[in-house]
Amino acid sequence: MNTVRTYPTDADYYFIGDDGRSVGKFTIPTEPTEEINHIFTSLIPDEESTFIKVTVDNREGESQFTVDDITGYDTDGKEYKYQDFGATMSGPLWSVWEDIDISDDAAMQEYDELKALVDKYDNDIEPGAIKDVWLISQETSLPDELTRLGINGGSSYMGGTDALPVEMAEFDLDFEAPTN
Repeated sequence: MNTVRTYPTDADYYFIGDDGRSVGKFTIPTEPTEEINHIFTSLIPDEESTFIKVTVDNREGESQFTVDDITGYDTDGKEYKYQDFGATMSGPLWSVWEDIDISDDAAMQEYDELKALVDKYDNDIEPGAIKDVWLISQETSLPDELTRLGINGGSSYMGGTDALPVEMAEFDLDFEAPTN
């Protein structure tokens, strides 16, 4: 008999990277930080989204690790995809640049500050690092549970890995990214 695993959308999950050395953990969804919210509302004020913060421990990794996206599916097969926050904000940031009056010092300063904030949110975790990666989705209403939940990325693209409930972890997940 085949058992179907379900993934509640208010729970904590972890994954092991394709290299067997990197570990990540996340809660779906995650409340955005003030900084994430500031970037989002500054660049896309009329939109709503949900977010996931993925904390990756790559201290044992031998190569760069990336988190490209987290994708889940509901019982009807509808896709819920969370993508790299920094890359997603690059498009709206470019639109601001295209419309800016470069002689307006205040507008240029605001743009430069937003660009610096967006640039710091990439999805690459260097060997030896613990880092938070933020993902974003236009889905504002999640089902109570998903039937599939996977993470794409890694040290080499291998098609992704499945998320597992933190209760199943046989090792310590008590790590946090340092704040800078």
